[in-house]
Amino acid sequence: MVGSRGRVCAVDSRRISLPPSYSNVVIIEGNIYDEHTIRCLQQYVPYHGVLSDAAPATTGNKGIDAERSYQLLLQIMSLLPQLLPPRGYLVAKCFWSEQCRALYSQIKAQFSRVITQRPAATRRHSKECYIVASGYQQA
Repeated sequence: MVGSRGRVCAVDSRRISLPPSYSNVVIIEGNIYDEHTIRCLQQYVPYHGVLSDAAPATTGNKGIDAERSYQLLLQIMSLLPQLLPPRGYLVAKCFWSEQCRALYSQIKAQFSRVITQRPAATRRHSKECYIVASGYQQA
């Protein structure tokens, strides 16, 4: 989707291998909370969009899992001023909770259009959803 002139920068805590033909993909092996990982991300700014499919390691305890998901989304939101230019977009996974609902209000204040999307493949009892936002307006 980014074409030959675009770049994709991926962060994962595990090693990812891609064929050499993916020369415009940069993979950073690290943790999104780690300062070194954040500095690596900053080398490639600005990004047109941030796509986070990150999810915390689940425990089976819905309260703990929702809190960890919220903290992950909060970390991603804290990085947006460093990564996104005006009119950029965000797509981020979260486990819907009261905390995520409050953060959703903050996201609506920073983007011109925000919706939530629940993929059809999501299990019926799962709280997983995606926040899809476009038209970033730096605070």
